[in-house]
Amino acid sequence: MRHATPRTVVTLVLSALGEPCLGQRPPTLLHAVRGDKYLYRAETRGGPRFVRLRFGPTASLVREQQALLRAPAGLAPALHHFRSGAELAGFGAPSALRFAGLGERPLAGVLISGLVPGTPLARPLDEPKLSALAHAWVALHRVLGADLAPLTFPATPRACFETLRGYVRRVRYDGLLDKHSALCLQQATEVLAPAMLKAPVSAVPSVLCHGDLRLQHVTQQRDGCRFLDFERAGAGDPAADLAIFACAVPLTLNEEHSLMCAYEQARKSIRSLAADHHLWERYRDLRTLWGLLRACVVICDLADDAAPPDRRAFLRRRVPHDLRAALARVLPSEAHKLAPRLIPFEGRAQ
Repeated sequence: MRHATPRTVVTLVLSALGEPCLGQRPPTLLHAVRGDKYLYRAETRGGPRFVRLRFGPTASLVREQQALLRAPAGLAPALHHFRSGAELAGFGAPSALRFAGLGERPLAGVLISGLVPGTPLARPLDEPKLSALAHAWVALHRVLGADLAPLTFPATPRACFETLRGYVRRVRYDGLLDKHSALCLQQATEVLAPAMLKAPVSAVPSVLCHGDLRLQHVTQQRDGCRFLDFERAGAGDPAADLAIFACAVPLTLNEEHSLMCAYEQARKSIRSLAADHHLWERYRDLRTLWGLLRACVVICDLADDAAPPDRRAFLRRRVPHDLRAALARVLPSEAHKLAPRLIPFEGRAQ
């Protein structure tokens, strides 16, 4: 059913809703991915309903449902997000995973929810914003990860580090960067190796993590922040959740320090939370690892023309900044002198 017609998809959405749309207006398509994932909005008597429909395997829908149903009720997380003018909205935690079909044969998994409005989190990231974000995050991380599927990404630090090594080898041997920058990248990887390959100092906690938090996945309310888009949520290390956000934004050193202080204060305000003495040690290592990995992935994507044309120019401008920022955490004396330069195909050693 990957190539289902629009009419078939709308029929499935209506059958899953189980209630008529106002004025018999058909549901509105908000988002589609590769012809097998759809997000529709339908106006009903009970208010707007958002229908997420997935053909084929429903493992990701089951993961989302489990994560959302385990999240704290006061956090009011939402499953997906979309923009409508200046408003960022999502649809909230569903009560059940349904199946839709034509006749008796189920064809797609479906999640249905109502509207969760809000204002998108945006810069400047001052202390009040970061404090609200930290409190929402700690509320999420209070939920133990037992019986939850593990995060799909990131993998273990060791596995991510081996992936980084592979990218660094390719950057050096294919001549994708100027020689000095490529050498610094190699040195930074060697400096990071002992921390990534050693056994954990203590048992790493397994809690409910978002797995893909970035600015567009956080909506501000009067009573705090709410998180959107739980497609990658699962059980994992809270340090990994924090590091993913810091890399994706990316946070400045001042913003990073403010967030760490706010998160620690939010943790201390909850007496029942067990102390995690190595949280920030793990965070610093993971933040450095993913900063380097992120820069290497972009370099290789640009070399392969894997990035969309409209993003290629933007990424070319970002690579020097992101690479310097990542290297500054490992080789501070060298990073400020770097001027990373991508080598075009015709200039590479054959």
